[in-house]
Amino acid sequence: MLYVTDRMVQLSGIVLPGEVKKIEITQAATIDEVKNDNNVTLGYQPTGYELAKMSVEITLEPTPDETFEEQLETIQFLFRPVGQTEPKVLELVNSQAAAHNLTKVYFKQIGSSKKTESSYGTATLEFWEYVPMQVATKQAGGTGSGSGSSSAGSASQSSSADGITAGYQEYLNTQRGKAPQIKDKTAASPAKDN
Repeated sequence: MLYVTDRMVQLSGIVLPGEVKKIEITQAATIDEVKNDNNVTLGYQPTGYELAKMSVEITLEPTPDETFEEQLETIQFLFRPVGQTEPKVLELVNSQAAAHNLTKVYFKQIGSSKKTESSYGTATLEFWEYVPMQVATKQAGGTGSGSGSSSAGSASQSSSADGITAGYQEYLNTQRGKAPQIKDKTAASPAKDN
């Protein structure tokens, strides 16, 4: 869970070190340009929305308990723990994010900067909106009876997943004959073009 207040960020139950300086959330629509065959723009067609993006800038100052580098390690651990191969979905709690209807995010990017002569630095965190994928599935057709029904049922299930109807799958499974075989490959074909 990610919890953000004016000056604090909590991610997976751990309060991030540092002071939040800026939170920026951007959202955009996707709009395609419609052109004719002569490449003339006829208009614009909305097609959906891009993922919302949230950027958080944190100032990391050394404390008696932690140096800048140790604070950065804490954030890095939350970004990618040891052994994690892909980002995890995080719950987001923030009034500004709630106004944008942004509740679940991926921790997309982390960046840090520090001047060599100073003891403090900044960390920039980027989060992208999580939108679950919609996967459409079909229910397999009716069930048969008898000993042959299990193989026929599995054939209809696999054909439904491939987008082939049960009737067409049955046609494919029957003997449909063979194309005429011509021994002399240079002989004229019996087919005629009109």
